[in-house]
Amino acid sequence: MTGIGAARAWSRIVGAVVVAVGSMLALTALPASAALPPGPWVHPAADISAPDRTAREPQVTFSPDGTATAVWRSSDGANTIVQAATRPPGGVFGTPVDLSESGRDAEHPQISSSPDGTVTAVWQHSDGANTIIQAATRPPDGGFGSPVDLSEPGQDAGGPQLTSGPDGATAVWQRSDGANTIVQAATLAPGGDFGDPVDLSEPGQDAVHPQVDSSPAGTTTAVWERSNGTNMVVQAATRPAGGSFGDPAPISETGPGPDAFAPQIASGADDTAIVVWHRWNGSREVVQAATRESGGSFGAPVDISDTSDGAFGPQIAFGPDSTAIAVWRRDAFGITRIQAAIRPPGGAFGQPVEVSGAGGNANEPRIVFGPDGTATSVWRRVGAGSYVIQAASRPPGGAFGTPVDLSAAGGDAQNPQADTAPDGTVLAVWRRFDHVDIIQSINTLRPSPLVGVAKLGSGEGTVTSSAAGIECGPVCAGSFPSFTNVTLTATPEPDSTFEGWRGACAGAAGNTCDLAMVDNRNVIADFAAAPPGKPELRISRVVPKNPKVEPGEVVKIQVTGKNVGEAVAENAKLCLKVNGSVRQKLKPKGDSCHDLDSLDPGQAKTRAFRLKATAKSEEGRKYQIKYKLYATGTSTAKRPDKVKVV
Repeated sequence: MTGIGAARAWSRIVGAVVVAVGSMLALTALPASAALPPGPWVHPAADISAPDRTAREPQVTFSPDGTATAVWRSSDGANTIVQAATRPPGGVFGTPVDLSESGRDAEHPQISSSPDGTVTAVWQHSDGANTIIQAATRPPDGGFGSPVDLSEPGQDAGGPQLTSGPDGATAVWQRSDGANTIVQAATLAPGGDFGDPVDLSEPGQDAVHPQVDSSPAGTTTAVWERSNGTNMVVQAATRPAGGSFGDPAPISETGPGPDAFAPQIASGADDTAIVVWHRWNGSREVVQAATRESGGSFGAPVDISDTSDGAFGPQIAFGPDSTAIAVWRRDAFGITRIQAAIRPPGGAFGQPVEVSGAGGNANEPRIVFGPDGTATSVWRRVGAGSYVIQAASRPPGGAFGTPVDLSAAGGDAQNPQADTAPDGTVLAVWRRFDHVDIIQSINTLRPSPLVGVAKLGSGEGTVTSSAAGIECGPVCAGSFPSFTNVTLTATPEPDSTFEGWRGACAGAAGNTCDLAMVDNRNVIADFAAAPPGKPELRISRVVPKNPKVEPGEVVKIQVTGKNVGEAVAENAKLCLKVNGSVRQKLKPKGDSCHDLDSLDPGQAKTRAFRLKATAKSEEGRKYQIKYKLYATGTSTAKRPDKVKVV
């Protein structure tokens, strides 16, 4: 499904996720994040190279922030120049910039992005006497610097390849030592410069076609094909994280026999490495694979293609769960198809499956994985009078779907490459001829990951977001374009406190949490009710002040009791206290205590007390009395007063 129909289907999927978030977020067992599958392809493809300059050999990489960078070689009319263009998340490729110097030919570019966002490009460049390997580096949020030489002058070097890992970037290439071609490598440490080249293969025989890959753990492995004097065999050298490359070791069969060609390598999240190649078995070419578990050595090669048909040009990639998929071109009686073999984590490759299906001959397969485990293969196919680029995807645990055309009919398209962004977006590039060779690109629909927020606990509060999109009731969800930086803010109600974050915000300090939206995120905000307050009583007012009474007369005194605490005062009672000796002089008339029932926080109640001055009272004398306010579970409020007999 492509075009408007696919976009509508994708919208329904997103809507279903919103409903699911709303119904399930109360369950604290929800994962903190959930990677997104790729959406539908967004047609038409866009030209990214200049329309008046021949451009070929495209490559593409995604940075962790979702920025895509493509490189290719382009002719300026006199020489070939390596160029690059950059595309922000959800945007379009900008104007190409030259990476290599003018005046000399440069070709065979490669590009890779490190986990810290540093992008490195390598290529081979003529210095007027020989071809040398050069590189240019772009730091995060910066621009490409001037090219630097990686290989030494004096002999030809070519065929550069590149990988990036947590400990930097590593370039490999082949270079003549005057007698044979030797595989060499140079490493770029994070924030540093490339070191001096080191030999990986042994002298005495030719070693060619190097490839290199780094695992998330930092293990870097280079492979190549080398003559043993009779045949070509696949060899490998490994560098542990922070270490140096070890001695080369053979991977394919080393005895007399058919040649092994075109090795490719991929590394998994579990530090497993798999190398694939094609090899003549005496009657036809077959694809073989050798696996090295973390910390171990490569095992014996196994055939993974159907030995009844020819198989060429294998490629391999690992998914986030260390599922591996190899793809290749199958050749059966002149009809070529793309096939794949799938290896579950820790398991063995299964039987080959068709990827390209029926139709014109298919070639140049590539395979990439998304963060959710979806695998996408792209290839070149013979269409109606021209080559077209096609793609098919396989969801985790599923089967490859129906191929879709990525390029338009009418012009030959070839040399496809692809990469996947952290948000699941797949981007493909290729060369297309329509009077001139140009580089084109196409991508899947930019997703809008969801943030689902559940508020739990005994308290109350709100959760809001910046960028706008979330203002929570008990449960809410908001969607944001991928790579949007979202800040959640938790605000407790006056009678509650914010206790902290869980889920995707676990570990965030304070009442804010910053999220970079590359996948669906589930967040729990915990609010607690403030500890119950206590009532606090106070005699807040007495009227009149300094009360006076004549002998034989009655004075009326208005007394106000108030609850100035944070909880209800139950069973409140306001009383007048006159001790025994004073009672003979001032005699209470009426009730000495008044039941106030309850006093809410902040509430006050007033009651009247009456005192009669008896014949025993003495004019001019002041008599001590006291008011008391009682309630359950709190201290008694007391206020003394004096009544003067006049």
